[in-house]
Amino acid sequence: MLSNIFTSYKWYIRSVIFLIFITVAFVMWQQHDLESFKKKHNISDVPAEQKEITEKTEPTVDASAENETLTAEKPTTESNVPNKVSDKNEETATEASVSPYGLGPYPEIPKEWKYPNLWEHIRDKNHELLERVHIKAWNEGKRYSSIGMEEDGLITAVEPGTVIVQWETAPDGTKRIWNVLSDPNDLSSGIYTRLSDFPSHLNVVNREDVAIDPYEYLGIER
Repeated sequence: MLSNIFTSYKWYIRSVIFLIFITVAFVMWQQHDLESFKKKHNISDVPAEQKEITEKTEPTVDASAENETLTAEKPTTESNVPNKVSDKNEETATEASVSPYGLGPYPEIPKEWKYPNLWEHIRDKNHELLERVHIKAWNEGKRYSSIGMEEDGLITAVEPGTVIVQWETAPDGTKRIWNVLSDPNDLSSGIYTRLSDFPSHLNVVNREDVAIDPYEYLGIER
């Protein structure tokens, strides 16, 4: 009988200790979980009274004073800044429309051409002279098959129906053709050394007779 009572008492003590352990563990877990939650959501432990004081002592902005400041500065912004931007844009536009090689304002590009930004891709002065000559000739109704500037600074322009030849003197003193320029549709590839080699319907001219001096043609000083 005494043994049974002692056994029951031990079981009761163990149960109480177990419940106390569970309770302490639960409180510690709850405290840890609360701290984690605060850190995750940036929650501080500032007392409610201190928070209230902080909110009340934050500086305020006088809306009327701010509006007066903006109103006073507004005319300066509207009157000066756009003019400066406009002047800068006009200056940039003027620089972009004038040759950097001293050839004056760029001529208008023909609407039929597919090169609206032609002047942005000029390589050098000779290239610009060539394009200016081409545009002027186009406006005069001339349609060239090809156009190019040679080493002597003169421009050779080939028109359909015309063959341009250049001559050289042979060792025996006779002259012979050494270069031929023509529209691909007018003359097939081959060797042409005499005037009789060309079809009779084509107009054969000497290069020195039709070469274009770009400065003279455009009326530009060198």
